[in-house]
Amino acid sequence: MNRRGRVGLALVGALFATLVLGIARGETAWAGNDTSNRIVSVQSVPGVQGLKFTFAGRTQTTDSHGSSLFTLSREAFIQLQQNPFGLARAIRLEPTVFKNGTTFRIQGWYTANVNGVRMLRAAINEFVPTTVRFVDPKSGAFAAQKVDRVSLRRSDGAAFAFSGRQLTRPVLLKATRVVPLAGTLVSKHLLYRVQAVTIDGNNLVNRSQQAFLPAETPKVTLRLLFYSAKFTARDRIFGFPIGSSITIEYPNGHSRDYKLGSSRTLLLKALPRGNYRVTVHAPGLKMKMPVAMTRDQVATLNVVSYLDVAAVGFIIFATAAGLLLVGRPDLRRRLRRPFRGRTHETVEA
Repeated sequence: MNRRGRVGLALVGALFATLVLGIARGETAWAGNDTSNRIVSVQSVPGVQGLKFTFAGRTQTTDSHGSSLFTLSREAFIQLQQNPFGLARAIRLEPTVFKNGTTFRIQGWYTANVNGVRMLRAAINEFVPTTVRFVDPKSGAFAAQKVDRVSLRRSDGAAFAFSGRQLTRPVLLKATRVVPLAGTLVSKHLLYRVQAVTIDGNNLVNRSQQAFLPAETPKVTLRLLFYSAKFTARDRIFGFPIGSSITIEYPNGHSRDYKLGSSRTLLLKALPRGNYRVTVHAPGLKMKMPVAMTRDQVATLNVVSYLDVAAVGFIIFATAAGLLLVGRPDLRRRLRRPFRGRTHETVEA
């Protein structure tokens, strides 16, 4: 047998000896008089009363400290001595929904031996039903079904998106996670930051400005950026009111027509933040005028009417004619001559 074969055989032998020794130790401990070695404690972190753990067909409910005890069979006890995490995989946390709708899920397992009792620590995450509402600070509540999309980013880096229809009822959000800290396990609250609330192609919030902790605030109200706009249609040159209606094109490309009032004005109390294009329907040139809604606006829509076109045309013609006459004195004399002759004839008669 070569050297490589001898080394491999030695490793297999050592592994077999370790396994036999583990089983022997398990048998010795089982045969001992200390019955605490045959009991395993399942401890939730954080400690939550009312959780139900099931092992080998038996279900135990955690006490006020989040603890429950299981008496092990001979086979389970030996398995625990050899591989505690193998036993942990056989323990199941039963789905439990508390009165407030909160539920818990296992994040991971940790093991320890406390005063001779083997302890399995179940790090659990809390999930909280969270109600999200929307409000326009000027007009009051805003219906969730009118929202297209809400984007959230959690403090652990995870990103989520919900439709407005989903947010018409509470959504289950992960509210805590367990982290090792200074040799112990600590449950930390998870923070959610609002990245976007999209309506008609507009983001109506400032990125990451609004945030909430579901573990502390299961009812959240998000403030949306709506602004008022007063549109007035006027003739560009003469300034008189003009037009019968306007068309507003929203940032998502959708358009809507609005009638103008008697003074050719229109007041919209709640326009979502964004960039719009407005067209006035009037006897004149049709142009799309940009309007940026970043604050309350009073916008004057100047229309180039046909009267303006005629006035400008007349001015251009008169200016060109004047320039032509200035540069051609002989032409001016010829143009004046017929008028002089007629005047002379009239005087002599």
